[in-house]
Amino acid sequence: MVVGDASPLIVLAKTDRLELLRALYGQVLVGPRVREEVVERGMSPDPTGTRRVAEAMTAGWIREVEPGAAERELIHQLVEETRLGGGEAEALCLASHRKLLVIVDDKAARIVADRMGLQYLGTVGVILEAYVRRHLDREALEEVVRDLTGVLWLSPEVVAAVLTRAKELR
Repeated sequence: MVVGDASPLIVLAKTDRLELLRALYGQVLVGPRVREEVVERGMSPDPTGTRRVAEAMTAGWIREVEPGAAERELIHQLVEETRLGGGEAEALCLASHRKLLVIVDDKAARIVADRMGLQYLGTVGVILEAYVRRHLDREALEEVVRDLTGVLWLSPEVVAAVLTRAKELR
């Protein structure tokens, strides 16, 4: 089980790789703000990716959870004291209080996650883990990385590093 932020869900849905989260982690928890960002606000710009996330929620492997009082307090604190948006703050707080890995791409959120002592992966990390755990072969990994560059900015250095790391890990 992991906690998901909006960006990785959207990117994986747009590249038709959302199921990798289910294969790797079983269940993905999201808070109401993340659900709203992805499903409600996402319908207009990308109904296909949004529909995939909504279908996963209906199937129950992406599940919305309501933050508790302590989580809501920390979310408010993070929004006030950092540059995080509500969705990123919510994802970090849910992961922190539930002691779960968080999937987050936002650089500021990763910095805060480090300060909070949280374990996290970004979308590229998820793809690499899927390769290591044999949910993707080398050809599929390269295809996914190509697809990701169409919806997520990845520098040539990051692309090269992912492919090099994949060789080292297998």
